[in-house]
Amino acid sequence: FYLFPVYSLWTSILDDPGSRTSGSAAGTYAIIGPNWNGSLPETMKRTLTKTIYSPTRFVVILGRTYCTG
Repeated sequence: FYLFPVYSLWTSILDDPGSRTSGSAAGTYAIIGPNWNGSLPETMKRTLTKTIYSPTRFVVILGRTYCTG
């Protein structure tokens, strides 16, 4: 089990990638701030799982894992 909630600096949850919400396969996430202009690299676009837009310049990711045995 894993969980990596992404919070804006206003502490609102932007997204909640994890085994419960996204499955157990690897993923590619783009976290984009409010003043970013440009385009993602083509290699990333091909494997992109989700784009997360943040209203703040910085984000906080609180990773949690659980393992038995």
